[in-house]
Amino acid sequence: MKKIDVGCGKKPQPGYDAYTDIYKSNSVKKHPEIEAKFTQTPLEDMNMFKDKEFDYAWCHHVIEHVQDPDKACSELTRIAKKGTLMFPSVQADILFGRTDHRWLIFQPKPNHLFFVRKRFPSYYRSKTVPPDARASSPLSQPRFDWEDTFTWTVVQ
Repeated sequence: MKKIDVGCGKKPQPGYDAYTDIYKSNSVKKHPEIEAKFTQTPLEDMNMFKDKEFDYAWCHHVIEHVQDPDKACSELTRIAKKGTLMFPSVQADILFGRTDHRWLIFQPKPNHLFFVRKRFPSYYRSKTVPPDARASSPLSQPRFDWEDTFTWTVVQ
């Protein structure tokens, strides 16, 4: 099974066949076997990969950061046969989300994502919040598994 870690950041998954991100972290640089498989590119532009080149795409906390979720989802479903998207729940992002999160992501029905541009800072982001106050339940980090393709709606 050929796998890609999309937006690997500081915690690339070991054992993948390809890694991408918009920057190369020190974690990637410290592992020559990962660095050799690394491509610096945004999710919206994966043209260096063939259609359905990967059997599986892992995309952990990347989709809420992208400039254009329509292009990002198109590229993700183009290069992979199936995959997993992890992103903050709307509740967690409203309360604790980072300033670089551009999208609130809902799953209104199976196999569909709904992106709404985030137009306000997170409520507690500017305040001191104890780490244990941040939710760690499945509600704070939805797992969206897809196969073949999925649909999405983007609201600017």
